[in-house]
Amino acid sequence: MSNTIIPGRPIMDNILDDLTFEDIQRANEELKISRTSDGNRDSVLVKHVYNEFRRGENTLRFAYVAFGEYERYDIRLWYDQGSKPGKGFSMTYEELIRLRNDLYNFDFGKVKFEMRARYNGDKVSAILYDRISLISEFTLKGKGWNKEVSVIDFGYGKKIDFRKWANDYTVCGRGISVAFDEAIAISKSMHGL
Repeated sequence: MSNTIIPGRPIMDNILDDLTFEDIQRANEELKISRTSDGNRDSVLVKHVYNEFRRGENTLRFAYVAFGEYERYDIRLWYDQGSKPGKGFSMTYEELIRLRNDLYNFDFGKVKFEMRARYNGDKVSAILYDRISLISEFTLKGKGWNKEVSVIDFGYGKKIDFRKWANDYTVCGRGISVAFDEAIAISKSMHGL
């Protein structure tokens, strides 16, 4: 792994705001019929790990990653002893700086747990509490969306959640929830960036 940090490519940032590893993997699965087998189907490279936590056979990582030619800061759960990317949350350099500043000013010891919204999806429901950071706003298919970090409870206790949400909280994107101590450690590892 290289220790060189290169911020995201500004020209591509708007195009990639909503792109996740899962999107890339799904596209690769759809294209693999027409590809030659060169052994490099999913071009994912972890360039630098800032912090990681073992979760049984899996690993939660805050890292700088490259998938294909695009590079992002990333908080993600990795499966198969850290070799296969799972659910997570990617950010441009600008989004990371906004999150870093918001996390720095957030007092994890004095969370108010003020309910902001209820989410009732097909498979899961949740209560959204305090918003820690509104990282970015974007429009997708004519609907306003937020990329944010919140305190959330999906029915298994309050966690810090990194996720994309429709403005009205009726739809959510892929993301990841972490324990408070993991979020604090991730926040501390952002200070040098």
